[in-house]
Amino acid sequence: MKIDDDKEYILTPAELFQADPDACFQQAETNLLIDALKRSYTERFLMATKLYKIRMMLKNATVKHQPFKAKV
Repeated sequence: MKIDDDKEYILTPAELFQADPDACFQQAETNLLIDALKRSYTERFLMATKLYKIRMMLKNATVKHQPFKAKV
């Protein structure tokens, strides 16, 4: 998109999203995939083990309700 002959108009992320939301999401997905492919196997393994540990912790977590005790 051009305004003047010599200057190019660059869309802000908000304007790009309003113009074509699907293109914005596709670009974000592509960027995430490119970043993921740049990571080494060690980095991927460490991230996977961290997520696995968090999953196990949340799986074993329990929520206990304690009734409110008014201070006298």
